[in-house]
Amino acid sequence: MEIAKRSQFCELIGKLLVKTNDEKVSLIDKTKIQNVIDSLSSGDDVVDSLIKFINDGKLLPEIDSMESFIVGQVFQHGNKDLVPQWFGDNFKSWLWTSAQEKTISINVFGNNILKEYILPKNMNDTAIKNASKSSSMTENQFWVMLYLLIINPKLGKRILKYELRKDKVYICHVKLSSGVSVAVDLYWFDDEWRLYAYDFDYGNDWYGGCVFLFPATK
Repeated sequence: MEIAKRSQFCELIGKLLVKTNDEKVSLIDKTKIQNVIDSLSSGDDVVDSLIKFINDGKLLPEIDSMESFIVGQVFQHGNKDLVPQWFGDNFKSWLWTSAQEKTISINVFGNNILKEYILPKNMNDTAIKNASKSSSMTENQFWVMLYLLIINPKLGKRILKYELRKDKVYICHVKLSSGVSVAVDLYWFDDEWRLYAYDFDYGNDWYGGCVFLFPATK
């Protein structure tokens, strides 16, 4: 567990104040809120309870762990009615074509969040894997990651604790159903998300400054 900063707690209280209007205040039992005020004057029981409430995740809106998507319905090359995407030939043939009919649940990512390793210099895939101490994600994990990052980024920020920037080039390693790992890069260019796939250690190093993404236990 990472220790929160006091500024984060103050930000939480500040946002609660901003979001709470008179209509919402009218829903609070007057006697109970006074009991809370009195308790704060005499001890820390309420604060301790609030901290436990936050740590247990009960302050967050419920996430439907059964939410799912069909790959081919939300990921399409050049469809202007969807989030704009452009697929390279290898990405189409190695990953997208066989996955179009798949229905994937977002809980495939399990208890993982998304971590990044920013390349300090030009590196090949093996060097990146060793430096980040990472393993290739499965195809299903890859599609869930993409869904949470570019299709439903608000949910992605909540589940993966991560969001993409349009001025960065992202790389990930994906293990295909055949057992072979490939490298995929993702970046924003010409008002669309570009996706390309390459053989692992395909011959050219990735540039320093690229961002390698991989799942890691919270």
